[in-house]
Amino acid sequence: MRVPVLTAEGERVFGSPLDGPPALGGGALAAKPTSVFFPQEEELFTIGSEGPMHSSPAEKPLFAAGFTPRDLLCLGFIDRFFADGHRDDIYFRRREGAVVVAASGYSGADGGFVKLSGGEGDLEFVFDGAVWIVVPHSEAGERVAGRLPDQAPDGALAALVAKSAGLVEEDAELVKAASELLMKEKVPDSFWNRVAESCIQCTGCNLVCPTCTCFGVRDWRYAERVERSRMWDSCQLEGFMREASGHNPLGTEGLRPAEGSITSWRLTERSGARSAVSSAAGAMRPVPPGSG
Repeated sequence: MRVPVLTAEGERVFGSPLDGPPALGGGALAAKPTSVFFPQEEELFTIGSEGPMHSSPAEKPLFAAGFTPRDLLCLGFIDRFFADGHRDDIYFRRREGAVVVAASGYSGADGGFVKLSGGEGDLEFVFDGAVWIVVPHSEAGERVAGRLPDQAPDGALAALVAKSAGLVEEDAELVKAASELLMKEKVPDSFWNRVAESCIQCTGCNLVCPTCTCFGVRDWRYAERVERSRMWDSCQLEGFMREASGHNPLGTEGLRPAEGSITSWRLTERSGARSAVSSAAGAMRPVPPGSG
């Protein structure tokens, strides 16, 4: 189980109920929400004297709660990304069968209103300011909801649905307008050069972006075995695309933020998931301390 919990330092993070008291309300978490299924580092396999050994899949499907509706759009995007072409069995070892739960209603930071998911995920916990209303969206969600008490006042959910439908998210409109400029290649090089001037290659943008999927592979050598792991990589690092010949297609600082942004939008156009990256831009969090 992965749910938002409150640490001893007062931070809300995805964790086990054993890690701290549950903290479902509070809005988007500081860390990348899709890391529940695509962690920053994970072992792929180990090679010892008896040959390769793969880690076993979890015995039970994962229950993951606390995603915002925007997070779920981003999760849907990386689901399609890892399923496209060669299916990524390492990713789906965690993702397959998982029950994914959204939190919406008056569950945002300081009690702010979060739009309802519109049916994304398996289950949704909608807070009306007093009680959590359980709304299933799939068969798996129905099974879970059947075990939970129904404490919703009459008409409470309908009122929240109406409020959600009438809510205009200004940041989403800005991102949509920006995407049109990107896709029509109307953003001048001078803009990206100004962005590059303040970039220190900390990779913080990739550490929090819920639709970033790039990773590198590393072998850890020990006396009796070799462990192969993969970890997040960043297109903002100078050596990200450097070739063996020494040629670097992204050799200038201005090219990296431009190509990273434009490539993301082109991927979403191809998969029909433009709303996911719009949501990713709106869901970008401040980089949590220690992420790098």
